Amino acid sequence: MLVSSTWGAKSLFGRHPLLARRLLAALPRDEYRVGIALHPNIWHGHGPGQVEAWLADAVRAGLIVLPPDEGWRAAVVAADAVFGDLGSVSYYAAALGRPVVLDRSGADAVAADSPIARLLAAATPYDPRRPVRALLREAEGNAERTGALAGGEVSSYPGRSLALLREAMYRLMGAAEPEEPPVVPAVPAPVPRPGPAHPALWTTVAEDPGGALRITRTPAAVPRPGSPAPAFLMVWEEEPDRRLAELADLVVAREAAGEAAEDGVRWCRETLDLRAGPHAAARYGRDRCVLHARSASGAVTVAASAEWPRPGFDPSLLPALLYQRVLDGGGIPGPGHRLRLRLPGTGEEAAIRIEAR
Repeated sequence: MLVSSTWGAKSLFGRHPLLARRLLAALPRDEYRVGIALHPNIWHGHGPGQVEAWLADAVRAGLIVLPPDEGWRAAVVAADAVFGDLGSVSYYAAALGRPVVLDRSGADAVAADSPIARLLAAATPYDPRRPVRALLREAEGNAERTGALAGGEVSSYPGRSLALLREAMYRLMGAAEPEEPPVVPAVPAPVPRPGPAHPALWTTVAEDPGGALRITRTPAAVPRPGSPAPAFLMVWEEEPDRRLAELADLVVAREAAGEAAEDGVRWCRETLDLRAGPHAAARYGRDRCVLHARSASGAVTVAASAEWPRPGFDPSLLPALLYQRVLDGGGIPGPGHRLRLRLPGTGEEAAIRIEAR
């Protein structure tokens, strides 16, 4: 998801400065990433320090902040949907066929017969009272219409403008046009501002109608007003927010290359000895995990591995699954038992084998 804002009081960021936080809180971390591209005038007018302060909570929750000079083009290409306003980036996104949700507050600032005015009237309007997913569904349904509207205005010769312009320029100069076709450089990959590799995550584990377990995780650094209390808080070893680190139910870390399983067990026990708050600690690798938990009935250690992990499988799902089974009433079956995990986003299923307990 890309949030794009022009500048001024009637811009998207001017009207809804917390929109990025809202998207992060509403959309599962394992299925969505949220980026923001702000007009350079916002950065230059308020200063980088102020803009970064405004975005700090969202950055801790995983927001990708694109620099003011470049990055927005690649983000528009990569985006599955764009939240925007009367700015040109929103228009380019619609022309590329991206679903767009647009704030109409600035409609009176553009000519009524202009292309952007027509797009603002046709696109899904941003309404902070509506659920995020409902806005996205409507925008997806409108994408063909808004894409045709904007695409027809941007260019009557998509993909051919550079060649046509060069031919016209050489003709006007009375010079011979080079035989080689014009070079169209690729859009550079964005270099976002640094953010945390592993945001703290509110995590729930539930069984779907087919009997597989499904994990849903949302960032803990942004509030979720009106949302039910999540099942548990999962943080990484390096969590910088002291409050979240102390509130954590589960602390996890990625194992080092070549690390033996017994080293992971030792790390888990030492971590719980040093921290009063967490109920469990887990160490995970590419396709395996060991978890040590403490409860009123005593301590338990369990190890598991992912059989045939799919490409892109996130092994940090393993600690969440084991923690829920140990402390949330599910219970841990004996070695050799397999749990079925429905992978977020793809809906594919992975088998998780219990190795020891």
